[in-house]
Amino acid sequence: MEVKYLQNVLVFAFVASLCALTSAAPIARVDNAAVYYRQAFEQIPNSEADVKLCTNWEKVPLDAAVVGFLDHCGTSRQLLQKASSVKTCNWGWDYSKGTAMQAPELNKSRNLSGAMALCCRILIDQRKYEEAIQITQELIVLSNRLGSERIVVAHLVSFGIAGRAIEIICLALPSLSTTAIQKLSKDISAMPETTGMGEALKFDTDSLIDVVESTAPIDDPDPLAHVPLEKRKAIAADMRRLEADTVLIVALPPDKVADAMDSYRQKLATTSDPKLVAKLMGAPELIPPIVTYYRVTWAMFKTAIAVTKDGPAAIGVIKDPITGQPFTFNKIDGGFQLISQVTHHNLPITLKTGPHALD
Repeated sequence: MEVKYLQNVLVFAFVASLCALTSAAPIARVDNAAVYYRQAFEQIPNSEADVKLCTNWEKVPLDAAVVGFLDHCGTSRQLLQKASSVKTCNWGWDYSKGTAMQAPELNKSRNLSGAMALCCRILIDQRKYEEAIQITQELIVLSNRLGSERIVVAHLVSFGIAGRAIEIICLALPSLSTTAIQKLSKDISAMPETTGMGEALKFDTDSLIDVVESTAPIDDPDPLAHVPLEKRKAIAADMRRLEADTVLIVALPPDKVADAMDSYRQKLATTSDPKLVAKLMGAPELIPPIVTYYRVTWAMFKTAIAVTKDGPAAIGVIKDPITGQPFTFNKIDGGFQLISQVTHHNLPITLKTGPHALD
């Protein structure tokens, strides 16, 4: 186990890593959705060429070879549908292991979402819109389930999967029937918004503190490998003092983060080893922009559905969760776009519908 877990989570190294797939035979209906998800993971085409297709699902040309990918995903699609119909989802993760806990389903879920997103693009190209929308809603169910877990990386993967589903739905929105739009509006309105990033960060930090205080030997290249136990206890105490600040920071809107980080760094400077403590605590300032982007995008997504259903007059019904203002509405070729006053990477957060949804 490495105490680099938390900081690696924050810079997405853990998210970006790929887990090896294992095989499992299909079984009869059970009351745990995780069983079906795991079976779906196994059934995804996993050749090097297939993995490349799923990674580039947004841009890969839909030629005959790619369209054939859809046929190879039939079993995974059925299992995803089964999983979504089961109320309980227990991954069986052993939270008592703290940072040593294994959660391979996270990256496998990410891979599954890439495969399903490509299938949806193919279905939309074939004008099978409602079939594609069904898959995306099942991906949002998976996203919400991961977002209810207690580790930061699960929330980050959850955001990514939901983002893919939103893009696909927006691609199809202008082409949906009135009945399909009404059903989609009802289904999405009933889905909860993923929350709890602060609680997840607290769990991750507590788990890391347990490792710092442990008397078990720590090997290279871990930053604590040659730190005496007494100093490690002092560092653990420092981390406890800073923990509440980091939990607060991740819940802040982006414009409040800089001041909070100034206060945090002042406290950090008074610790027993500021450089080492900072390395262990990670970079809490990286999380608020991600959470904000997701919250704004989710609100824009619900607005896009409302506008498609009721027309531009629905713009003001759902407000930007950060500014409290309506989104800006513009018509574009084949659809429309919504623009927030909130920026991400120095650009306004924007959502497009129709053929430009993946731009």
